[in-house]
Amino acid sequence: MRKLIQKLAQAVEGRVYVSGTQAYKEAVAAFNTAVKHEPPVVVKVKSPADIVATIKLARAYNLPVTVQSTGHGAVLPATQGVLINTQDLNQVEVDAKRGVARIAAGARWTDVVPKTTPHGLAPIAGSSSGVGCIGYMLGGGIGPLARSHGVSSDYIESIRLITAEGKDIEASASENPDLFWALRGGGRLGYGVITEMTMRLAKLSKVYGGSIFFDEDNIEKALRAWADWTETADPNASSSVSIINFPPFPQVPAPLRGRRLLSVRFAYPEDMVKGEKLAEPLMKMAPVYLGKFGELDITELDKIHNDPTTPGPTYLSGRLLHGIDQDLITRYLSYVGKGAKSPFLASSLRHFGGAMHSQPIYDGGRSAVGGRDTSFLLGFVGKSEDLYDSKLQAEEQKMYESMETWVHPQNNYNFMGTPRTEAELMGAWPADVAKRLLEVRDKYDPTGMFNFRVHEACDISDDDDDDNAAAASSSSSSSSSASGPGRAVARFGIFATDDAANQDKIPKAAAGEHVAKKQRR
Repeated sequence: MRKLIQKLAQAVEGRVYVSGTQAYKEAVAAFNTAVKHEPPVVVKVKSPADIVATIKLARAYNLPVTVQSTGHGAVLPATQGVLINTQDLNQVEVDAKRGVARIAAGARWTDVVPKTTPHGLAPIAGSSSGVGCIGYMLGGGIGPLARSHGVSSDYIESIRLITAEGKDIEASASENPDLFWALRGGGRLGYGVITEMTMRLAKLSKVYGGSIFFDEDNIEKALRAWADWTETADPNASSSVSIINFPPFPQVPAPLRGRRLLSVRFAYPEDMVKGEKLAEPLMKMAPVYLGKFGELDITELDKIHNDPTTPGPTYLSGRLLHGIDQDLITRYLSYVGKGAKSPFLASSLRHFGGAMHSQPIYDGGRSAVGGRDTSFLLGFVGKSEDLYDSKLQAEEQKMYESMETWVHPQNNYNFMGTPRTEAELMGAWPADVAKRLLEVRDKYDPTGMFNFRVHEACDISDDDDDDNAAAASSSSSSSSSASGPGRAVARFGIFATDDAANQDKIPKAAAGEHVAKKQRR
């Protein structure tokens, strides 16, 4: 491992970290602190050239590669191989004349929006501006303006990435169109390391919207009224509801502390007069406890969902629904409504449709976004780590089974939480779409470098040499049928290993930090 670290330090301009330092901890930290990455080595890259160099060395040593930018997309811990951190690649360039933005791999929406608003333009982004752009878009991207503007990934014009062979390629409608299709909606499965994307911007500067709260005694009345309201909602009006059990902690604002409240979120683009009229019935569903709707600058979209901005342990789960009715609401309230002993911090229903449905669905060329033809999302959030593997999973399963009449057979990667089996993961798409995704994946990463196939774990101890590295490289073409000592399954990162005894085949790096300085020769 020492030789590999030295070679990485010489090959990249960025920094190379191993466990035992604060810099390493920061580089591997996920926004969901329940996910604890512990890879042997981390490369915090400074350029696409750093990514190429890292991939080539990882391939030479037959090591899997995991990628992290802002840490918001982490669902399972990375414990083997090399983790590439793209956080420093956060450049954003706006071409106002063309109405597009070029966004580097580590950029967040907070890096993008300030550069687009002076031109009256905005990205169609998610509910939290602190989230990384690339990860959000690769999962499809269904945000607070989904009904008016559709799925965010449809705004992507091109994506650049480094393949498992270390090639810098572009995916677009005209170049590598199969990869372009797969990345938009199925991109979180792997395929390569994204370096940047170019996306179209919308002519958008403000919305009418916000969030209002109803107290526990009025949750049922307001929720049932919202369900009825969605049946005839304007196709450009996006809304969602969330029942939140605010903890009795001092840091929680006094009006919310220790209360169970229903939050109703609403967004309508540009036309403030029409937006106010459309939202008026929501204000009259029951006495409003707290909050308001009003004109929001496009920089204030976070005020609609008020997502957390600080890291913490989180349990996420979600299912897409064909639709909802009062019978579904009755069952839902029995688990999370007034007086219910729910172990979840929050549960939500999001209204889909509108522009999401008017865009082509699985047309063989547009994109691979899962569940874009559904009407609602049902989701749950938990915070108590000691309940993750027991009460939360059991309660989640019980609820979904009781609502199976309404549950859609497909899901969406960004909302599904942690997949426990490969079948569950691939269930985010129809069978034919999932099959095609795997075919594209095999084409661009045939040896499964990006946590997909089977890796022959290579003993890269401190006395390794170039011959050992070459031998590892020659064995990297193993397939999922490989067997024998050192077989470590990294299929989508779901299974860390199929033999715990083999974990020491890829040893932990010694404590310390290596600052890489590119060698000029």
